[in-house]
Amino acid sequence: EGRFYFLEMNTRLQVEHPVTEAVTGLDLVALQIKVAEGAPLGLAQDDVSLSGHAIEVRLYAEDPDKDFLPVTGPVHQFQVPDSVRCDAGIESGQEITPFYDPMVAKVIAHGETRDEARARLITALEQTVLFGSKTNQRFLIDCLAHPVFASGQATTHFIADHTPGSAADWHWVAPAAALVFNALAGQDALAGAVTLSPQLMGWSSAHSLPARFEISFDDQSVEVSLLDGFLAWDAIDAPADLISLEGGIAQIRLGDHRLRIAYWAESARALWLGHQGRSIRVENRLGLGADAGGGAGAGKVLAPMHGALLSVAVTQGETVTRGQVLGVLEAMKMQHDLVADCDGTVIAVAAAAGEQVAADALIIEIEPLED
Repeated sequence: EGRFYFLEMNTRLQVEHPVTEAVTGLDLVALQIKVAEGAPLGLAQDDVSLSGHAIEVRLYAEDPDKDFLPVTGPVHQFQVPDSVRCDAGIESGQEITPFYDPMVAKVIAHGETRDEARARLITALEQTVLFGSKTNQRFLIDCLAHPVFASGQATTHFIADHTPGSAADWHWVAPAAALVFNALAGQDALAGAVTLSPQLMGWSSAHSLPARFEISFDDQSVEVSLLDGFLAWDAIDAPADLISLEGGIAQIRLGDHRLRIAYWAESARALWLGHQGRSIRVENRLGLGADAGGGAGAGKVLAPMHGALLSVAVTQGETVTRGQVLGVLEAMKMQHDLVADCDGTVIAVAAAAGEQVAADALIIEIEPLED
């Protein structure tokens, strides 16, 4: 109609270019390089045909439970199944830093139909392992599984309107951790033995003794007892069996259910466990004492991630109120307000504007007002 419209155009490959490649069979990066070298493109629009459907998700180092706040941290273990394409910027043993965008990988699934591609992507994400840092992995699974998305009705208001998510079910954590801890301890004992046969591991001429654990995770502590193929925890007593433990995967039979648990041993007392897109760090704290560990209490304002401290708005001796912005931290292209978690008086300012601070570093300490 002779009207002009403004349309965003970025003269570069977009993040979603693997979707185009999956349905066309073309390598867009190779074509770009070919043209840049002066060669002809070598194909016309009529030569491009589409086959099937493809869906891509962006795996981010962020915490969906904290308004998708970007996070930093180690990458102890990273693995994506071969059933899908993965373009990643990380690998096991690396560190997620605050100096780049929090996207750490793109996972792409292709299928003859949209629903087939969607199902393959869900399965692949459930089997993906990223231990060491929080990600949006489970959130992506919940989005893909949501009936509105599955039916093709999602709009730009999808997340705001439907808040995709499923209640975290951690019932498997304590029993799975106990079985894996027990198996790894047995492997260590066998490796240190001189003449013991593997078939005699756990055998006793007297009555059986229970293996006991105190599994700690997410501020919870659960006592678990393992005896003669039964696990007891949280007033639950169920048959349990470790079917196999290899390649970072524990196959577990718990009651009538069979679970596939990914694991990574941080130490003899600490494990990372993953199941259906959720991962968690657990400890066996039996014998460590109730005061082992630590953390920030009320009045301690810590850096939520590694980043540059842009500003500090208070000084020592100043009175502050709960919710007051005390400073601003910049990390991963975003600015984050540092706020007081209580009313009180500033007794220490541990960092100055312009400094690089590490995750969980003390920035400001407040002496809370007494009730």
